[in-house]
Amino acid sequence: MVHLSAPLFLVRERDDYQLILAKQRASVLWLLSKAYMPKIPPELYEPCYRDHEGNDRLKPQIVHALANAELYCLALANIYADPNYHNLNHHGIIQVLTRKGIEINEPMDSNLTETVLVQTAPIRMNAHMAVIEGIMALFIKEVLIPEKVMEVVSRFSVVNPESELPYDCEEAALLWINKSCIKMRHKIEEELSSSRSPDSPDSSHLQRGNASFIALAQDLGDLSDGCCLAALLTLYCPRYFKWQDIHLHDPMSLADSVYNLQLVQKFCQEHLPPRYLLPFSGRYGLHAPFHSSQCAGFHSRPYVYI
Repeated sequence: MVHLSAPLFLVRERDDYQLILAKQRASVLWLLSKAYMPKIPPELYEPCYRDHEGNDRLKPQIVHALANAELYCLALANIYADPNYHNLNHHGIIQVLTRKGIEINEPMDSNLTETVLVQTAPIRMNAHMAVIEGIMALFIKEVLIPEKVMEVVSRFSVVNPESELPYDCEEAALLWINKSCIKMRHKIEEELSSSRSPDSPDSSHLQRGNASFIALAQDLGDLSDGCCLAALLTLYCPRYFKWQDIHLHDPMSLADSVYNLQLVQKFCQEHLPPRYLLPFSGRYGLHAPFHSSQCAGFHSRPYVYI
């Protein structure tokens, strides 16, 4: 069972620079998880070190593996199970993404060229973030297929293929998450209604939950409070993730959101293989694809870009 002994976290204000660093760290960690499947080397699981001035820096081996395109080649080779991706330079990586319909947003402070991407002193992280996010988008496009998601959702919910077929992978993710949340709402309501009187010791824990507080997500940014993600996991893995542990409040506080996200993160660390990691990226929650196919026979591999 996933449980946090409060208080395990401290909510602090973060400046913009810290948020950027957190997002970069989470993105690099995701790339490492795809480059070194099935398991990130232990020495790289923490991709940063702290220098003598107290600043977080990417480890030198990661800097060089980004600058020579090694991590990008390994990630693409693993995603497509094709060794032909091993010998590409940055220009070749960008061409692959473009051919597969992925639009890469160039950073405002530099051009996305081979000359920029090979620099190491200092490394041009804004340029590399554009490439990493392009590979993330490609990964999601390849695995989050609307028709497959409809097939999965139809196993536990009523769906109308004509009116509810997702237009793209983001809509597919939202459909899967929201249908899961609705199903979980019904399960919680059934459990609450079947409990005995409020004075019963067996029902006191149930009274702390309110299924209506599991709000449906309008876009992927709504996942930042952790409620939908936690509800999804408890639907698929009720043995290891109890809905009673989720903070369900209206309105949700920042502390509630962080608590729920840490529950999700702890579950991933304890019950999913290392390649299915869920890194935090600061106060805005998460920035990585999320995989849940290890739970309850869920075999169609839906991912959520968070």
